[in-house]
Amino acid sequence: EKKTNEKADDWSDVDAVTAALLDPSEAGLEALAELVDLDRFLSFWATETLVGHWDGYAGDRNNYHFYREPNGKFVFIPWGVDDTFHLKDDPNPFDHVTRPPPSVLALTAIPNRLYNNAEWREKYVSRLKELLDTAWDQDELLASVDEMAAIVQENALPAERPARAADADRVRKFILKRKGEVLADLTPQPPEWPDAPGAAGPGDGGEPISLEVDFETEFGTNLSANPLGEGEVTRLLLNEMEESVTGLVALAGYSSPEEQALLPGVAKTASLAIFGVEPDGSVNGMTLVIPVDRLTDGATLVIGRDEIAGGVWSIPPGASTPNSFLPFTEGRLQLNSAGSEEDAIISGSFSGVYY
Repeated sequence: EKKTNEKADDWSDVDAVTAALLDPSEAGLEALAELVDLDRFLSFWATETLVGHWDGYAGDRNNYHFYREPNGKFVFIPWGVDDTFHLKDDPNPFDHVTRPPPSVLALTAIPNRLYNNAEWREKYVSRLKELLDTAWDQDELLASVDEMAAIVQENALPAERPARAADADRVRKFILKRKGEVLADLTPQPPEWPDAPGAAGPGDGGEPISLEVDFETEFGTNLSANPLGEGEVTRLLLNEMEESVTGLVALAGYSSPEEQALLPGVAKTASLAIFGVEPDGSVNGMTLVIPVDRLTDGATLVIGRDEIAGGVWSIPPGASTPNSFLPFTEGRLQLNSAGSEEDAIISGSFSGVYY
């Protein structure tokens, strides 16, 4: 989404970055270096890792700006750093790596490409150690925590003070252990990046899976007291093979905060979820998020062209939140009928691809 130069319908420089990333050869990496300031990116990337910014670019494809001066190279600008200083074992609802190594986040295309190149991995590790030596001042960081924690305690409601104090302790623990755990993780050599299905895509070795589904439900069913009795799925194809729709449900309504995060910058979104419960209690499903004002009869939304995002997810037995999320890299939502008033019929079809 353009924040500047919004009227210019020229995406050639962004397309060139995409093309470079899709080229697995050394020439693709060289082309990427001509388009993106990779030296500055190393500092941006290493800092996101050090402060545990799992909801940033390298960890969640979220909360960043990508800026290019005229005739210059692209640079990254950090943004939305509210989810930082998290211990490495804290669950990340959007991670496709259950326990990422302390010393690296590489779920996104650029860090994934660089970390899987021996020369650039060495440069990244060098920059990480440099920042630990020059910028990671533990005493100064802890003093800042104490100062801000005192302000919070002074202004928080009495009932909230214990929880806020506990959270300040979480940040202190993160700071106290961070340098040691990062350096230990790099010894005797940097870790391999775990297999991350969410990071895979065209050219990354992932396997494309096509999905087609027809559905009908009502707006507001996502708040139903009996969600397993809502909506209907009449057709489901995976890789063009017909699958059983028995037990599948379809829900629609206003998005939760976690779902709305898939469309940053859109003030009000609606979500469509289709899922089924397996015999072992696990839940597998898909979610699409679109602006509420696009819920109109006959609307068509295309991933990559319109404001629409989503993917497939799974919840393990006994859990309440997904442990995996694989985004759709392409897709088309066709709404036959739709509306955002309570009980409005939401029906149509979706076809998409994920890796």
